[in-house]
Amino acid sequence: DVTLNPSASCLIMTTEILRSMLYRGSEITREVAWVIFDEIHYLRDKERGVIWEETIILLPDNVHYVFLSATIPNAKQFAEWISFLHNQ
Repeated sequence: DVTLNPSASCLIMTTEILRSMLYRGSEITREVAWVIFDEIHYLRDKERGVIWEETIILLPDNVHYVFLSATIPNAKQFAEWISFLHNQ
């Protein structure tokens, strides 16, 4: 992995890196206000889906998020799951 500026106001990383940071209780994750998930349909992927799901579950309730995908099925059901998880 390459780290250029870990104190920047906008960080770009894979979902796997974010999950790892959340598991470790990284100081950076305490300051996160927004997370943008591109290609959220990977949640349904047999190999990577669990990583995406764990990351979403581990995010603190105060974090806002944007989910991007042109192909996610059951978008309403997905939104209801997110709302349930994070009391929104």
